[in-house]
Amino acid sequence: MTKSIVLALAMVFVAAAWMLQGTHADASKPTIIRIRITEEGEKSKKLLDTSVQMTTTGKIEFIAGGELRVDQDDTIQFGTQINGIVKQLGNDTIRVSLRISLGNPVGSDEATTQVVRFETLELRAELALGIEKRIHCGGARWCEILVQ
Repeated sequence: MTKSIVLALAMVFVAAAWMLQGTHADASKPTIIRIRITEEGEKSKKLLDTSVQMTTTGKIEFIAGGELRVDQDDTIQFGTQINGIVKQLGNDTIRVSLRISLGNPVGSDEATTQVVRFETLELRAELALGIEKRIHCGGARWCEILVQ
């Protein structure tokens, strides 16, 4: 699957999440979580910038990416995977527990070897609705989360 197809699929998921925003049963509860992960330096590099729809039970499940075919029966998945739980603490406060995995295919000199490098971030944080929180993730990496 080409990078342009993967990008198009990710954009479709984000658009669908925004369209579903108004369909949550209780408008006072958060429905959309925006997540950005950046690597800062001379040139900032955006590693992830997406919005995900929370289910009415507070679960988050998001997958966008592709597959590398190993053989007829086996593939290796790559791309972005986000899983988590959101719990309402008060009127304007929630707790998120997220697992964010970013996987990229890595070139190999051997035609029979496929490699995907994954980086995983697990975080738990209390967030105020409508206020973006910036969390240091080690080195030059930052995660920004906004719950609407």
